[in-house]
Amino acid sequence: MTKEKTQVKEVMKSESISVACVGTPFDIGKKELEKQGYKIISLDEAAGIRTEGFNSNDFPRPKRYASGDLINFVTEGMLYVPKKGIYITRNSPIMDFPEVATEFHRESSDFYLRPADVNRALEDSTLIYGNYRMAPCPFIDMRATGKKLKAQEIFKENGDKYIKFLSQKGYSKIPIGIDLHSYDKHGDNNLPPFVRPIFFRSSKDSSEIDGCWRGLGHVSEDKEGDRIMGIKKLPKKK
Repeated sequence: MTKEKTQVKEVMKSESISVACVGTPFDIGKKELEKQGYKIISLDEAAGIRTEGFNSNDFPRPKRYASGDLINFVTEGMLYVPKKGIYITRNSPIMDFPEVATEFHRESSDFYLRPADVNRALEDSTLIYGNYRMAPCPFIDMRATGKKLKAQEIFKENGDKYIKFLSQKGYSKIPIGIDLHSYDKHGDNNLPPFVRPIFFRSSKDSSEIDGCWRGLGHVSEDKEGDRIMGIKKLPKKK
């Protein structure tokens, strides 16, 4: 891997936070970002950036980043527990074992989990498919009530703002991509649970929360390297 390919690029900045990207396989990109004080961005943080837009006139950035509408991996993972359910977990084992997870994907295999890893992932998770939520094409309904999946379950602090942001763009739901074929196949063959990364698509793609892809070992095809994104808080100016 050349130095140029692992270069961390700051793409946005406000008075309180900085956002940077790198175009590498996930394990390398996570390490490079952490060297510079960044952590992988979460769904809620990414939603916040999109709603704010970072309309700062004193920070130059590529035109495509001007609105804050980036496409990227996030800290959350899509947890597949055969015969039980599919969950968005905020304790993704991918964050704990990035090298192992990325190597599995390089070999075109899923990242299988030990029981202890599954239990930890379930501790902070939201059911997407299974039990009382059986829609084959799940989505977040922006006007959800009752047992329907609500934005606030996924976007903890910025849910209300993000709903308003997307509603102004004419959307009424946020699709969630899950691999039901693999889920059912693993259940039929008594294979262990596995986790896949979540790829948060842009609002131009309905802000899909895509948990289908085994893509951690891929290098971003985008020269700006926007797949691996980090965020860090900046010290307050005196």
